[in-house]
Amino acid sequence: MAAALLARVCSARRRPWGLVAALLLAGSGCPPPAQPLPAPLPRTEALARYNAQVAAIPPFRCRIAQWEAQFTDAAGQARHEQELGGTLIYRPPAASDRPARFYLQADAPVKKAFVLAANEREFWMFSEWGRLGGWGKYEHLDKPCAESIAIPPQTVLEFVGLHPLPAAPPLPAYRIGPATCTIEYVRLDDQGYSTQREIILDRRTYWPVEINAYAADGARLMHSELRQYRRLGDAWLPAEVLLAWPPENAWLRLKFTDFSMDQKDREGLFVRPRALPDIPDYHQIDRACDDN
Repeated sequence: MAAALLARVCSARRRPWGLVAALLLAGSGCPPPAQPLPAPLPRTEALARYNAQVAAIPPFRCRIAQWEAQFTDAAGQARHEQELGGTLIYRPPAASDRPARFYLQADAPVKKAFVLAANEREFWMFSEWGRLGGWGKYEHLDKPCAESIAIPPQTVLEFVGLHPLPAAPPLPAYRIGPATCTIEYVRLDDQGYSTQREIILDRRTYWPVEINAYAADGARLMHSELRQYRRLGDAWLPAEVLLAWPPENAWLRLKFTDFSMDQKDREGLFVRPRALPDIPDYHQIDRACDDN
């Protein structure tokens, strides 16, 4: 009964009752009338808008207000951690065929919980908590001779919406939903076609709100959610990010704040550490590829 009455009041609110009635109803809790969704963009325009948004991202820095993670440690025990502090520093690529540089550090008392970073040739990650780490070369990405790494830094930019999407043939599939559009890249193998990657865009803004990667059997390998966008120059950046790895029952949640353009010389952060004395398990994950 109460819900029906509120619905009637909210509906009547749109009638020209005059200023007095509008003021009386202003605090009633009625939601504003929903704005109609714009007509969906064609596939090529959606791709172009996505890539234009990535290209508009300037050199920037932001703080990690809070981070939270769930993972399984080396002993097979499930762990949940939550701490304050950290930083993300990003430098756009010098050319369209080169990767961006970035440095992401999550702080913890006394030690660095983890660092994910990359320059134009190499990427690396390490955790002073877990006393582990590794690094690799972009030229060896996805080769069978390369080992896996706990959190591949090169995928972070892709799943946070800071990496352009391929726009050359073959063009991706494209699906239009009630409130979103989905760009879908597919693979072809002996079992037929299957989804490899999907990028779900909000139909009002065409900012990514969810990105997924799938195995050939349909199992979701990686998942991200992007929320609370903030403007920086001509670009929009997500202030809340969830990165998840369903097969490992692991996830990482980041809340960013204090976005600012950053031209300061930070070249030292983009140089891969040659060794980390407190981390004995810090090695090149694709060394075997150099020997081949």
